[in-house]
Amino acid sequence: MLSLEGMADNLTITFAAEVGRSYRLLSSPDLATWAPVATNAAVAAGPLQFVRPLTFAPNVFHRVVTP
Repeated sequence: MLSLEGMADNLTITFAAEVGRSYRLLSSPDLATWAPVATNAAVAAGPLQFVRPLTFAPNVFHRVVTP
């Protein structure tokens, strides 16, 4: 499950997390070069969120990965 929601000045990325796992949010301008943006750890199974400020860059892509 993955959902994206843009509200006010933020982008909220919500996904189903597994307990005890760490997740990294990466961003890219071109889908080839990825840079870490944030890290979050799941203390319980279920929804986990990354909240990022909205930018008006021409292309910004995001993905969630485990280390």
